[in-house]
This record gives sequence, structure tokens and C-alpha cells, in this order.
Amino acid sequence: MRNSLVTFFTAVAVLVLLMSSITPPLKIRAASRIRVDILFRVVDADTGSSVTGCRPIILKKRVKVDGRWEWKRIGIFGNGDVKTAHSRSLLVRPSRAEWCQGYEFDRWDVQGSGIREVRDLGNHRTKIKTQNTASLMITLYVRKLFVLTVSVNPAGAGSVKPYSRGTHEIPRGTRVTLKPRPHAGWKFDHWTVDGTKVSSEKLSLVMNRDHKVAAHFARVSSLPSTGSSSGQEQPSKVSRQVTGGEAPGCSGSIDISKLKYRGYFRDLAATEDLLRNFGGKASPDQDEGVIIIGSLSMSPQPWERYNVSLSENAIRVAGMEMSAVRGWKDYGIIYRECSGKVIRVTGTTELGTRAALLWLLDHPGGMNGKAVVVVEWMDVNGDHRVQESEVEAVYSVP
Repeated sequence: MRNSLVTFFTAVAVLVLLMSSITPPLKIRAASRIRVDILFRVVDADTGSSVTGCRPIILKKRVKVDGRWEWKRIGIFGNGDVKTAHSRSLLVRPSRAEWCQGYEFDRWDVQGSGIREVRDLGNHRTKIKTQNTASLMITLYVRKLFVLTVSVNPAGAGSVKPYSRGTHEIPRGTRVTLKPRPHAGWKFDHWTVDGTKVSSEKLSLVMNRDHKVAAHFARVSSLPSTGSSSGQEQPSKVSRQVTGGEAPGCSGSIDISKLKYRGYFRDLAATEDLLRNFGGKASPDQDEGVIIIGSLSMSPQPWERYNVSLSENAIRVAGMEMSAVRGWKDYGIIYRECSGKVIRVTGTTELGTRAALLWLLDHPGGMNGKAVVVVEWMDVNGDHRVQESEVEAVYSVP
């Protein structure tokens, strides 16, 4: 009996050892049956030339982790790299960390044998399903970006639409059209394009290389009015800057960076990120060296003496009423009390207030010699956010 038990347990032990030695090789052989050979390419979409010196492609495979399917990163690749993957489900997406500088994403292209499905997942991601054996060429097409540098001379004399001052990366072959927008008291004079003078007011360029553009403005003694109170039909928008009203003038300059701020909660909240440009928070009773943000509820409104009045949905300037459309078009007023170092900034809504404050910060000397400046904001790019490039002065009183 004892010999029989020994024989039985010995047989069981041998069987266990055999199974443990056989199982791992079986798993390895099953995995090795999947082989996907991949060649990666990065190509300029316009010229067809290879783009090197960067590794903009991330490759992932689908794996099961704790009962859930997830994408696991295999590696990061550039033009000419090769890789063998052991997965039938792959994903490629751009790498931000090692992207090709001066280019933007255009599209993916997947060619080869053993392909079952190629699907665009959005956000520049593409999923690839293959058979057990496949040979792929994955191409990332990119487009060259050229730099458009825009400046204004002299600073604060005007703006350029639709591209504001600064640098802008624009895809190769894109045609851009620039228009000058002089501020009150200025007129457009000429452009310089890469050092060459251009007199036409509308400027059109094809971005096949980097360009430096400057808009030059000249002072004018006065500008014609675009509106009157004669009862004639008026346009819905001020189409050029005007001056109006009779005022004694505000002599002397004012350093807005030294002003302390106070104001109304709604308007302060809408301009919170801009308040750091001033000298701190003012006390409630401070009445000199202060900028007051949001004061629509004042009665009478101090700028009415200059033929300007403001309501919650419109502004009336020089006898012409212009309606605001919330989230799309708004108006703001910058008013300087000439008797003291006080500036008031407000709008038909808090967006108009923000537009006026942006204009003031972009033109730190803009209120020197002026009592009132009216600005208009139009949401050109449709993002419902006020940007400096979308704001222009449409009326001022010297």
C-alpha cells in the first residue's frame, strides 16, 4: 500500500512539472504568430519631400489590463524608422513633445498588405486593424508654416485686421489680406513689406515664405463725422474713426500703470486678469489717481456733455445710435476727468468694459489730450472672447 501511494504522488509531481514546462512555450508560439512590419514616413504635403530631424509619430497597441482594453505605447518614430509589432490592433497619433518645428498636421495615410480596417478616430488619431501578418507603410503628412510678422508705426496709431501685431504662423500657400485700421486722429499712409514700400490700402500676400509687414500711419488734424442728428438714415456701424463734440481738452499726460482700481463687481470679474497692470486696489473713498471700472448706472453720465450716451444695449455717439449684440458686438467708453487723475471705463455690457480696458492698456498714452474715447468690439473669430485685435476706437473727443 505504501509503495502504491509513493508511486501515485511521484506520477502527479512529474505531470505537474511537465505541464509547467510546456505551457510557457505554447504562449510564446501563439504570440509569435502575429507579425506586423511597419515603415514610418514623414512627408511635406505640398512638396512631397521627406521631413527629418524630428520624431512626430507615436505608435500604440491594444492590450487587456485588469479585464479592460487599453492603448499601450510601443514607441515614438520619425521618417525612415521601422518597427515590428505583435498586435492586430494599432493606433497612431502625433507626438507634441518631438513635433517637427515649423509644421502643422495635415493627414495620415496607411498603405500595405494585410490591412483589415483603417479608421479616423478624430483629434489626429488613426486606428489600424490587420491580419495576423501584415506589412504597413504609415505616412504622416505635414504642412510647412511660414511666419507673418505684423507691426504698427508709430505704436498705438492704429491696428491691422485680421492679424494683430505680433507673429503668426500660417500654412504655405495661404493667401492673406491685410487692412489697416487707423485710430482716432490718425490716417493710413503706407505699408512696408520686407522693407519695400507699398501704397495700396488693402494688402494681399501669398505665404510661400516668411514676411515682415508694417502698417504706417500719419497724424491728421481732424476727421469727418460719420453721423448727424438730422434724421437721415444712418449705417448700423461706424465705418471709420471720427472726432466730435466740443471740449476744453485734457492737457498733460497720465501714467495709467500708477492708477489704483475700484469698480463694480460684474465688470471687475470680467477684467480680473487685466487688473495686475495697475497699481493695486483703491480704497472706496479714493477720488484721485484711480481708474473706476464699470459705471453705467451713474446718472447723469459724465460723458453726456460730449454728445455720448450709453445704455444696456446701445450707444449713441454724435447723433447716431449703434446697437450692441451680446456676445458678438459691444461698445465701451473710456472717460478722463480732466480736473483730476481719474479714468472711468465702462461698456454696454461687461464685454464692452473689457474691450475698453484692453484698448487703454494697448494704448497707454491714448488718453493724453483726450476726454472721451469710444471703442467697438466685434467677435471676428466667433469664440465669444474679447481680443485686442478685435477692438478699435471709433470716436474720440480731444
